[in-house]
Amino acid sequence: GLAKGMKQVLLECGLWTEGTLLKCHDGCNCERTACCATRIIELQPDFKAQSSLVQEVIEASGHVCIFLPKFHCELNSIEFFWGAVKKYLQEHYNYTFNMLKEKLHKALTS
Repeated sequence: GLAKGMKQVLLECGLWTEGTLLKCHDGCNCERTACCATRIIELQPDFKAQSSLVQEVIEASGHVCIFLPKFHCELNSIEFFWGAVKKYLQEHYNYTFNMLKEKLHKALTS
């Protein structure tokens, strides 16, 4: 009833070598394919194809899950837009909950 560890998974797949580290000291910043257990597992096709739990839950409820590429938040249009809305509200209103309910539409369209 317990989750298997990385070592057990690799043993069952025939990929465990005695002396393998569970995780590299440098955080797997190398190009080697068998530097540590973490790297070996992350390169296996079945693990690469596994969706995240968040994605599975979203898609099971009938929605589409789209992940944006990782980049600086200032380059993310949603973060940029939301930041502009918050700045507008801070500059023009007292930022109470009642004001927020009342003025949010104007801030979003500004």
